[in-house]
Amino acid sequence: MQNQLLYSGVHPRLLYFESDVQDLKKRLETDASLRDTFAGWKQASDALLEKPWLTEEYADSVYSQHGRYYEIGDSFSDLALRFGLLYQLTGERVYAEKLKDGMLHYAAFHCWTGPANKDRDTPWTSDLTTTRILYAFAVAYDCIYDTLSPAERETIRAAMLKNGIRPLLSDWVLPGKRIHALDSMGHNWWSVCISLASVGLCSIYEDVPEADAWMEQIFGALHGFCTYAGEILLNKTANFDDKGLFYESANYFNYGISELMRFAFVYARLFENGKERTQFESIDRVPQAFMAMSYPTSNPEAPLLFPNFGDSKLSGGFTALPQFLLLWGCDDPAIRYAYHTYKTEPDLFDFLYPQLLGGAFGTLEKLPESMVFDKSGYAYLRTSWEKDATLLAVRCGYTWNHAHDDAGHFMLFADGEPVIPDAGNCSYDLPEYGGYYKTCEAHNIVTINGHAQREDALFRGSKFPGTLSHFIDGEMKYLLADATGPTCDSCNRNYRSFLWLCPDVLVTVDDLRTHAPAEFASLFHCVGEGQPDGNRIHVQGKTPLSATVLFPEAVEIETRIGYLPPENAKGTDPDAKPELPRKAYYAFKAGEKTDVMQFVSFYGLHDAADLIPEKMGGKNWIGLRFAYEGNSYEVAYNLLADGRKMHENSNNTLLGFETDAYLLAVRRTPGGKETVLMVYGSYLRRDGQSLYESFTKDFTEFTCPGQKG
Repeated sequence: MQNQLLYSGVHPRLLYFESDVQDLKKRLETDASLRDTFAGWKQASDALLEKPWLTEEYADSVYSQHGRYYEIGDSFSDLALRFGLLYQLTGERVYAEKLKDGMLHYAAFHCWTGPANKDRDTPWTSDLTTTRILYAFAVAYDCIYDTLSPAERETIRAAMLKNGIRPLLSDWVLPGKRIHALDSMGHNWWSVCISLASVGLCSIYEDVPEADAWMEQIFGALHGFCTYAGEILLNKTANFDDKGLFYESANYFNYGISELMRFAFVYARLFENGKERTQFESIDRVPQAFMAMSYPTSNPEAPLLFPNFGDSKLSGGFTALPQFLLLWGCDDPAIRYAYHTYKTEPDLFDFLYPQLLGGAFGTLEKLPESMVFDKSGYAYLRTSWEKDATLLAVRCGYTWNHAHDDAGHFMLFADGEPVIPDAGNCSYDLPEYGGYYKTCEAHNIVTINGHAQREDALFRGSKFPGTLSHFIDGEMKYLLADATGPTCDSCNRNYRSFLWLCPDVLVTVDDLRTHAPAEFASLFHCVGEGQPDGNRIHVQGKTPLSATVLFPEAVEIETRIGYLPPENAKGTDPDAKPELPRKAYYAFKAGEKTDVMQFVSFYGLHDAADLIPEKMGGKNWIGLRFAYEGNSYEVAYNLLADGRKMHENSNNTLLGFETDAYLLAVRRTPGGKETVLMVYGSYLRRDGQSLYESFTKDFTEFTCPGQKG
């Protein structure tokens, strides 16, 4: 039997054993600092003893998939964690009686899911809120088991099965009953619903005859989630890429995978060979992928930010995945850094497992400074892992649900904050969510006739996702974003090249060709208030910033009004329809309709914000020149390399070089060193001397021979 329960009939066991409680008691007796911290936690917990239970009528009073059941689940699970431990530590029946009263109260509900689910084309009997309430029951039942009469235990187990475990497993897992598939709901819901159904099952395992069979089916479903490779017919992408990144934004990476690891933590302790069985695919790569999305700051109120692509948020609430990775046994120093950085208030796991969660603060120093997740379309390039460094975050991947219409979108962070930000998001039931935050207008991309992707891609998924490729990680950095697929209804060419020439200067080159003449606009969001002037916007703030469009030469800056995200991006009162704060953003609009367009844009930070780059150009090429911090830079874009030639190479003269390159960037230092970043070129020659030769067009950076190093 694979699922051999090692602690049948033993309680507590779900989150901790009696031995863990006794160890905590001893440490409380000898550690004055721990005793003081715990006293504060206990005082905050005791203040909740009079908290009333919510009624079923209240839970059903909002007609939606969740109703008000989230409120019940969040509140009751918090009480279960607090009062369960306090009862085990003190033996005071007041804590057990409160939890018993709550379980018997909520056991009488007819279901634990929102009222709208019964009216779906295929009725649902469970949702995410079901998992919260079930988890509260599982913890409470396990912790106060000895205070319950046989009849009370039977009533509570029956409710857990009727309203929690069976609905979740029937909807998601069980043959002959299942209504969901990985292709329809295989994102964070799959992991959360199945993992927490499994945690609930573990609390009453020996009392459920079907438990062993169910657990085998659960493992099959969870392994399916971790290995899901996408499907062409429903335009679905893989859940994880080859580097361990979960595609659905940092927020849902944290949420969905933390619940998988919560189950892994519980199962690994309770079952024979539990640790081996919970070695889920991709999990060994998750720590580095998750932390690659982070940005450390010196701001004590927001010490670690996460670029908020899609339905994510910048800060707060990213502790769950680090916590359960550590509890499960992962000891990655970057994950430990994230946990200690974010953790402001201790919870029961900190009290019970100091050997796993305490100790060294952790470090980010072993992480690569730049990571490109080309299979999922995310890139995070940084100057260093020092706090308040500069970070360029790019997304050009898959669109669906929580992943927005943002192929080619980028953010820039500096000095501990976003400087070129994402617009964010809001509560999903507000009209601004689908009408603005998810759309192209909320992102730093190029629009064609006011649009980017087909609007139904947000619902149906990207038929042809965007891609990131051809990363050059040298003294100058280069990254290619291909948004042609997502915009193929209007474009047959939509490339954005990122040339990060030095920490304070980013140049982007947009290369577009449309099926018919169109209006083009390059969108720009900034944190401060922009001051448009001709083809340039200057932004004063903590970090001075400028954005200049050099090509097309005829460009108009249009000020548009969008929204800032409310403080609480999710979880607002379903009845409340707040007025969201408004925020100006800008569109660099090309002067005339055309079917071929190049935007060449310059973004300067700090002292580079005052630079006014010089336009350059010649026969079949355009570019720019500037000097900064003693170095000179030139960039050239070869107009002949845009696919217009057949059977002829894109031979041209750019910046004094003979080449067939698509792009050239040249940096010259006062000491005479000349560094060339060559994008898609097979040769580089000057004055009769061959500097680079290849039979294929390469993406590379090199120092010109004979130049001083």
